[in-house]
Amino acid sequence: MDYNENKLQKLGIALYNLIEINFLWLIFTFLGLFIFGIFPSITAAFDTYTKYSNNKKINIFQTFKNSYKNLFISSNIIGFIFSFILSIILIDYFYFLNITNVFSIIFSYVLLLIFLMFSFSLVFSLKLKANFIDSKITDIIKNGVFYSISYFIQIFITFILILAVILLAFKIIPGIIPILGISFILIIINYLFQSIIDKKSFLNFFKDFKTSIYQ
Repeated sequence: MDYNENKLQKLGIALYNLIEINFLWLIFTFLGLFIFGIFPSITAAFDTYTKYSNNKKINIFQTFKNSYKNLFISSNIIGFIFSFILSIILIDYFYFLNITNVFSIIFSYVLLLIFLMFSFSLVFSLKLKANFIDSKITDIIKNGVFYSISYFIQIFITFILILAVILLAFKIIPGIIPILGISFILIIINYLFQSIIDKKSFLNFFKDFKTSIYQ
């Protein structure tokens, strides 16, 4: 087998495992009746992909299931705390949006930025919980908010890039979103998070992702 065939085979295996993680996320989200399943499923997807990146021979299903089970309660606590905060911000946003004066319009945009910041904090907190399972929930939330505030611009640019890639992919290959959707998003967030932790350049996680596939 030549070098190009070997790379193609590794790429195929990586895509297969990403598809498996994506479907496991969907299945376990609905097993938790969506409300109780989405947060532990996201955490389990983060944990599974991180472990897969470090060891390509892991059992994807077993790893995901164990992570989902072990982090079910803590992930839901984190998720519900942020969901409550985000709900309040969203209610206030629509309230001020309907008031027609300059202050209310400006404040509605400020609330929108705060909403995005806490949304990023939620995702980062779930990622932190996947990485540091034994850490206290209060420490996880505190650090999730800290990273989101400290690297808001970097995270926001990545968020825009993710949306752009998703829209482009959907336009070119409509069926790719349900097949790879959550896996693709979590991969980008995973490498963005790692680049922040390691204090790497903004675009280094793309290079790291490519390297991890062909290892």
